[in-house]
Amino acid sequence: MEVDIMPDIRLFDKAEAISFSKKKVEYNENQQPQGVRFSMLDSKLNELFPPVLCRDYLCDVIYCEEKQKPIEVYGFNYQPISKDRLYRGLLVQFGTSKLIDAFNNFLPLFWIIENRNNIANTAIQRTERENVFLFHTSDFWFRTPPLMSLYSWLIRLGTYPIEFDDKSVVSWFKALSLYPNRTRELMTVSYYRNKLEYWLRNLPGTLLLRYSQEYNKVITEYERQGDPKLIHNALGILSWLDHKEQATKGDPEINDLLDEGKTESRMLKSFVMDNQFAAALHAGINIAVPVPEPEGDIVDEFEPEDNAGNF
Repeated sequence: MEVDIMPDIRLFDKAEAISFSKKKVEYNENQQPQGVRFSMLDSKLNELFPPVLCRDYLCDVIYCEEKQKPIEVYGFNYQPISKDRLYRGLLVQFGTSKLIDAFNNFLPLFWIIENRNNIANTAIQRTERENVFLFHTSDFWFRTPPLMSLYSWLIRLGTYPIEFDDKSVVSWFKALSLYPNRTRELMTVSYYRNKLEYWLRNLPGTLLLRYSQEYNKVITEYERQGDPKLIHNALGILSWLDHKEQATKGDPEINDLLDEGKTESRMLKSFVMDNQFAAALHAGINIAVPVPEPEGDIVDEFEPEDNAGNF
């Protein structure tokens, strides 16, 4: 399939015919600050489930395909179809044309993030449904649940109508941090902005490597407990930061991994959030806790490289 990449997603050629899901499902998901919904396809472009607001359901799919195990949680019921048959792409439904305009503004930086990490650029096509687009993605984003969570989060964050240097992640995060409507996710971005900038500079080293060394051990512990809600709530990018206290229960092997003297491990340790705060960030959990504000001025740990021009 040849995809014509253009700077404005409203002008892309239409994708091949997609068989949209006709299921009627009531998900137990909290409202999200931006009206962006996601769904997935099989290799024949059949939509696998009705669109979701909660990105953790996308993580459930990656988990189910990886483990070849079904999951039923918070109104979401998924049976694995085999990872080879899962299409490497997302259907993204933007609630309004204004969200599309904002994402068009973000798209060049989105590609720069992928280029920086040697990831093939996402290509986007219109579908027959208004404001619904097919994102053709690299296999990289489908490798682990946290990577899928980050990918879909970047898409949603890209729909905020902000002005920034379209070649600078630092500028983008600053603009998000200053956005007047202080949603919970934007306060999270503001609080952890320097760490997120670090992650986006080296996704294979910070997320892919750490997942293989630590995260699988945590999920195995949750599987042993037999509660699908624990698995669902732990698969997303934000929960991944909080797994030390919730899942290890003093497991020396996992704690040793977290306490290694490597730079990445030290930086990731600083990500560990308060358990209650992390849980409150997930759809399906409604815990009224305050979002911490940064202490003092935010200092950029990573300035753009002179020869890169993209961060």
